[in-house]
Amino acid sequence: MKNYYSNYYASWEWTEPIVERYLENFTKFDATQANFKGQVYVGVYGPTQVGKTTFILNLIGINENKLNELSQALRGKQSKGKSSTVTATLYEKNPNDNFEIIFPTKEKQTCETCEELSVILKKFRTKVTTQNYEAMDEMIIRIPKSYFYSKNHEDNLIIVDLPGDDTKDESEEKHVENILNKYLVLCKTIVIMEIGTKINNLYQLPLDSMKGWVKDSSRFMIVLTRAASNRDVQEKLLSGKLESLEQMKNYYFNDLERAAIENQGVEEFNIPFFFFELGGSLEVIKNTNKDMYDKLRNFNKKILLN
Repeated sequence: MKNYYSNYYASWEWTEPIVERYLENFTKFDATQANFKGQVYVGVYGPTQVGKTTFILNLIGINENKLNELSQALRGKQSKGKSSTVTATLYEKNPNDNFEIIFPTKEKQTCETCEELSVILKKFRTKVTTQNYEAMDEMIIRIPKSYFYSKNHEDNLIIVDLPGDDTKDESEEKHVENILNKYLVLCKTIVIMEIGTKINNLYQLPLDSMKGWVKDSSRFMIVLTRAASNRDVQEKLLSGKLESLEQMKNYYFNDLERAAIENQGVEEFNIPFFFFELGGSLEVIKNTNKDMYDKLRNFNKKILLN
């Protein structure tokens, strides 16, 4: 079986050819989308609670000791199990120590604490779900500079946090559908996220625009979260059978290729993919098995940083 992955994909260097390739061949959008010219939009797509926001916060360089607090605030008081992202959202570094929220209508609001941010986002969700909300631009959340340890991606690479397409809230279904229909076309690269134990779900995506992903390695990539959530992976990590980043990649590559052949009839799986253990699930491992935590955290660093 082909070993598709190299050290190249274990670093953030994969962003550079994406930027170069798509800036060279950038589609000219109509007048309503003219502000996107010169920037590459990467959409992060996946079901509710898969960890899209946490993944993005890691990529843009949020400090580990700020990650949980910020992730909770961005939920906007939504309980676990419910979608926290109701519209397309961008996260940026603010040069000062305030949060700044720029709504799709271009209205702005600032605050100083995560608690205040959470209240603001809750009010915004209420507006979307109780009114005929039609604004389709992104919401931009600028995060205080003190929350960052570094910046890992190119200035012209815009990472868009997209709402989950499996929302259980009927009041937001139409807005979410409109947002996904817009941004899944606009984004030149789509990161599809799924839990590592639910790989078969990748071949049952409900949107027509996503069903051909397995045959388009130039546009789609896969990110698997909760990489150490299943017992088999944990046992192999502890026994040393999954000792290196490359071995972990091959473990999941075999599952992805097997599912692709069974579900799509492809001859081989050649979509770039990455795996992470982030956020709450990594915190649980930290508190229960330090050796496994150290190993997974080291894997994350190798993937996220140059």
